[in-house]
Amino acid sequence: MLYIISFFACISAIGVVVTTRNMMFAKQSCSWKKISAEIIESEIGTGWTRSGSKKYYRPTIRYRYTFQGQTYECENFNFLIDDLSKEDALLLTQAYYLGREIDVFVNPNTPKIAVVKPGLQDWHLYAWILCCVLFFGSLYFLRDFMQ
Repeated sequence: MLYIISFFACISAIGVVVTTRNMMFAKQSCSWKKISAEIIESEIGTGWTRSGSKKYYRPTIRYRYTFQGQTYECENFNFLIDDLSKEDALLLTQAYYLGREIDVFVNPNTPKIAVVKPGLQDWHLYAWILCCVLFFGSLYFLRDFMQ
């Protein structure tokens, strides 16, 4: 039982770090430099949930842009991992088709990081709260288990 609780504590700690990082980037991205980019890949990847009960679809929108004379490629659409329905993934890849010119927001301090849709999403906060609850809950149970 100790190993299971420790595992949840570690996984949720990683979740807190990752969602905090994504929230910082998302918040900062609204003030990043807006530039033009070209879509060089637009496709849908698929996978199965861990339980194997549900198939998910994850669109990849890769784009190329030039910032301060240097050319970069990136595939951040927003700062969260979107597992979509087949229909939503298809709509997104149809809207962001190969060869299309789009606006992206580039991090001026780290130009290899860019995003199509800047800003925080409700999902960021929900994910962060969930990870925090799991982390501190795991610590609470570990404390009780160790006594």
